[in-house]
Amino acid sequence: GGLGTYTFSSGNVQAILPYWRDSYIGINEANAAITHVPNVNMDEDRRNELVAEARFLRALMYFNLVRYFGDVPYFDTETNSLENLLVSRDPASMVYEKIIEDLEFGIEHLDTKAEITQHGRASAGAAKTVLAKVYLTRGSLAKRDGGDGTADFQMAAQYAKEVMDSTEYSLLTYLPDV
Repeated sequence: GGLGTYTFSSGNVQAILPYWRDSYIGINEANAAITHVPNVNMDEDRRNELVAEARFLRALMYFNLVRYFGDVPYFDTETNSLENLLVSRDPASMVYEKIIEDLEFGIEHLDTKAEITQHGRASAGAAKTVLAKVYLTRGSLAKRDGGDGTADFQMAAQYAKEVMDSTEYSLLTYLPDV
C-alpha cells in the first residue's frame, strides 16, 4: 500500500478507507451502548461504569480520527437507519471538547487499575493518560498555530503527574522484558 516504498498518500484508499470506516463502526457501537445501557435495570455504579467504558472507547477513536484528519463528523447518537447519512465535518476544536467530556466522565466512573479484575478493561488511570495526551496534543496545535497552549500543557502535566504518582503503574527496569 505504499508504506514500504515511501509513496503512501491520503489517496491510498486501501489504508485510509478501512481506518475511517472501522473507526465509525466502533463509534456507532459505543453510541449504542451509551444510549441503551442506561435503560437496563441494574446496579447504578455498574451501569455508569459500562457507559464510562463506552465513552472512553468513543473518545479514543475520535482522538485518533481528529489527529489524522482534523475536522471530522461527530456523532453522539447511534446511527440505525440509512436516512441523513450525508453529514459535514465538525470543527476539530468541538471534537476535542467532546473527547475531554467523555474522558472526564471516565475518570469519575471507571475503576482504578487495582479494582479491575479483567485484563483489557478501561481504567480511570487509562482515561487520565489519554486525557493528558489530548491536552498535550491540543496545546501543541495551539502553539503551532500561533496561540499560547499553556493552559492545555498545564492540564496535560497535571493528569500525567496523577498517573505517575498513583503507584499503580511503573516502567520496566529492563527494556527487553517488554
